[in-house]
Amino acid sequence: MIEIGKVIYNILSSATGVTSSVGTRMFPLVAPSDTVFPLIVYDRRSNPNDTKDDSLLYQTSVEITILDADYADGIEIALEVQQALEYYSGTNSGITVRKIKLIGVDEQYSDDAYVQKLSFMVISV
Repeated sequence: MIEIGKVIYNILSSATGVTSSVGTRMFPLVAPSDTVFPLIVYDRRSNPNDTKDDSLLYQTSVEITILDADYADGIEIALEVQQALEYYSGTNSGITVRKIKLIGVDEQYSDDAYVQKLSFMVISV
């Protein structure tokens, strides 16, 4: 679903644990080059699927990337993101979300930042 980025931003920007660490430094696709750590970048991929009753069900893969200069702090932010998103359901930005599920995690170090990547599947109608 194309608009799922709005849902992700709204959920994360409403999560006190996330905003206490990154403030409003949450960006779709790429962060501006002068943005300080920590920060979050998110992106989506979408695949519509027909259900048994012929309604359209969207399964949208969303990747959340947390970048921080401190490894332990980055892990804490990743946990806050997971807590905010995993198993969320409800209507947000006019989109009915049935469920958000964590489907993968990864980490790396790149360009002076510890990188935590969380992959979620968002089921919506």
